[in-house]
Amino acid sequence: MRNKLHSLLYTIIHIYHTNRMKDYKILLHLQVSFTNIILAIYLFLNLFMFGVLWVCLDISLGVQVSFIITIIFLFNRKLLGSSNFILLNCFEDRKKNEQ
Repeated sequence: MRNKLHSLLYTIIHIYHTNRMKDYKILLHLQVSFTNIILAIYLFLNLFMFGVLWVCLDISLGVQVSFIITIIFLFNRKLLGSSNFILLNCFEDRKKNEQ
């Protein structure tokens, strides 16, 4: 009787745990997809604003301010690259867990 109770309890815990893991994987996938969309929008706006600011500042204020904007833009791209690297690592971990 005691062994049957233990095995039943173990089965319930196992089912609950696997279902929770599935939910977590789906949530992780959605979170990564959402983050990729946000990063894509951010990159597009960054490129767009970079082009607009470059032209406006080049005409009105000269090359010096444009150079500063370029440095800021490159620094932003470096940050964006590191974020993408984190996302790629996240995908790799998820693939390893699924296998």
